Amino acid sequence: MSVKSYGGDSIGLSFTCPSPDVDLQADTFISKRRDEWRLEKMNSLKEQLNTGSSSARVGSGQILI
Repeated sequence: MSVKSYGGDSIGLSFTCPSPDVDLQADTFISKRRDEWRLEKMNSLKEQLNTGSSSARVGSGQILI
């Protein structure tokens, strides 16, 4: 990233990624979080069904919220 002024002078800010596999690390992080969120959602739905909450209904094998 560099910042340039209109007078022709440039103020250079250089940013390089310290790790070439940062995209892989980000993908792994996101994938783990999605799995955790999916598990939390499933557990929450099971808990709602077990407590008899009226916000969750079971019909023809589907859970509707």
